[in-house]
Amino acid sequence: MGTFLQTIFCKRNWDSGVTITPGGGEVALGFSADSLLYAQPREYVRTKDSTLTFNLTFDISEDRDVDTVALLFANIHNSSATWRLKLYEAADHVTPVLDTGNMTFWASPNLEGYDRTHALWFSPSTVYSVDRIEIVVTDSLSDDNYISIGNAVISSAWRPSLNISYSSSPFGFASTSEFTPASSGAVHYNSTGVFSDIPMLMESNSKDEVYQSWYSMFSSLGNSTPVLIVQMPEDASYIFQSMVWGVINGPVTPVIQSYEFYRLRLSVRGLN
Repeated sequence: MGTFLQTIFCKRNWDSGVTITPGGGEVALGFSADSLLYAQPREYVRTKDSTLTFNLTFDISEDRDVDTVALLFANIHNSSATWRLKLYEAADHVTPVLDTGNMTFWASPNLEGYDRTHALWFSPSTVYSVDRIEIVVTDSLSDDNYISIGNAVISSAWRPSLNISYSSSPFGFASTSEFTPASSGAVHYNSTGVFSDIPMLMESNSKDEVYQSWYSMFSSLGNSTPVLIVQMPEDASYIFQSMVWGVINGPVTPVIQSYEFYRLRLSVRGLN
């Protein structure tokens, strides 16, 4: 099975109508848990100094399907940090339908050089219909002496079905740096930050897949709705490096190569 066959696309289905309640007295002055649902991850929510356990409760008005939860751009820098999920149905907010127990937050190796890390829970075989999710993040050895998180993604993931081929680069990076010539002949260099830019290729010989599955997913995204892309989500060895939070870069235009043979090229540009 190719790499892209295992890729998941996670568009938030918990965004509008969500209430986020942090633990009592845990959030530092001037920060809001609502920033977890912003598109850009630059506005973090953080705990007060010396508060090294962060409780977050997500409530929505009705049961919705969930098989993916991600916390993005967190200041978690050590492998002893954990996080835990509890999922509740509307009919019962006492006994969870799922309690993950403590999971390692910093699951990938070789992350010492990163300021911000991600955590992912993905259930490939079971979709839960719930209206409340409780999250507890613990980092008792925090170098910063507080916990901060940039984004939260709660989703029912979309995964391309098995047809001809799906391929993508394992990672890609770009920048908008420019060289600008001056009238004097000098060249000025405008340096900007680096962001993820992942090219993808999807091919299918199924009209039903293209007009149902592809159409449903990409018509709701366009190039303005953020989406979390995770390659090989069941493989924790490099889960951080395989996660990109971004937007579709450019139009989504499948091409009919021949009779019932379709090709779609995508590029996902990371937000940071």
